[in-house]
Amino acid sequence: MTLQNNTVHITNADVLYIVNKDFAGEPKVLAPTAACSGEATAEIPPLNTYVITANCDENSTLTPSGGVAVQEEAAVTFTITPNATYTFYRWEVDGSGVCGTGSGTLTDGTTWESSDTTFTFTFVKGNHILYGSSYGQGQDPNPKTNYSLTLTKDDHIAAYGDGGSGPGTYTVVDGNYCTFYCEDYADGIDPNYAFDRWEIDTVGMSNYTTRTLTDGTTCYTNGKVLTVANVKGNHAIACREKNKP
Repeated sequence: MTLQNNTVHITNADVLYIVNKDFAGEPKVLAPTAACSGEATAEIPPLNTYVITANCDENSTLTPSGGVAVQEEAAVTFTITPNATYTFYRWEVDGSGVCGTGSGTLTDGTTWESSDTTFTFTFVKGNHILYGSSYGQGQDPNPKTNYSLTLTKDDHIAAYGDGGSGPGTYTVVDGNYCTFYCEDYADGIDPNYAFDRWEIDTVGMSNYTTRTLTDGTTCYTNGKVLTVANVKGNHAIACREKNKP
């Protein structure tokens, strides 16, 4: 039996077995044919070639990089070298972060393993994107976003937020919270006006209720106190008044 041009050639066989190569599992041997002599052939499907698009940030060097062609089911290894004074941060595969040492299987069956600055696709079954990054001394490798909560109020009451003296913009780190307070006639402000309600992005909230905004920010009202928690975006906060009964 010889392999020529991706074809199996079998000569002078008493019984011929046709082998169906199933790349998702073991080769499948079909029932034998009748006894034969001479030469028979069976076609073996060729393996595909996939591309790993590999890049890194400006603080590192990646080898190899760019579009790297890999034969189906083969392996390829990438190595990242941080620049001087920089430290390796993480790998990202198809946009998802992979920190430290680990291994896994992607949806198309591609397997991978990482060991800090070395990343290997151990069994390639499709095209993928690999990205490596590093960070410098004193830098936050995963900085969080700051959001703004802008507080306004009506004329005859008082309102302020944590650490503030009144209406204005309060900066809150992603996922953190800020509490706002209202003062009315009961606190020595204008004797003719009382607290009415809080509004978030112009939508009023009833007292002693909870509301989760579309971006995941959660608001709690407790009378004249409003807490905006798990802040995930910029929002407008308003404190409204009413005539004292």
